[in-house]
Amino acid sequence: MYNGIGLPTPRGSGTSGYVQKNLAHKRSHTKAQIVSEPDPNIDKPKNPELILHQKKREIESRCLRLRKELEDEGWEESKIEKEIDAYRKRKLRELEEQK
Repeated sequence: MYNGIGLPTPRGSGTSGYVQKNLAHKRSHTKAQIVSEPDPNIDKPKNPELILHQKKREIESRCLRLRKELEDEGWEESKIEKEIDAYRKRKLRELEEQK
């Protein structure tokens, strides 16, 4: 053991007991560095295609939840399809109107 670092004895450890510095260790940033660096995502404009895609995914997710609820209530498959199609069309129309 050297200055409280390492093993008290290397016997049975599979190492020689030699203590060396970890050169791969990367220090964390100080608060001054973090505050002074600008956030690159603040001024970056959002991609409208990605935003539209995310909103469409959310609509489809809601459709799947609605399907699960209707199936649990015991609706017929044909009525479930009609209800979900109507819901999907209504939400997509609302999304197009928001543009």
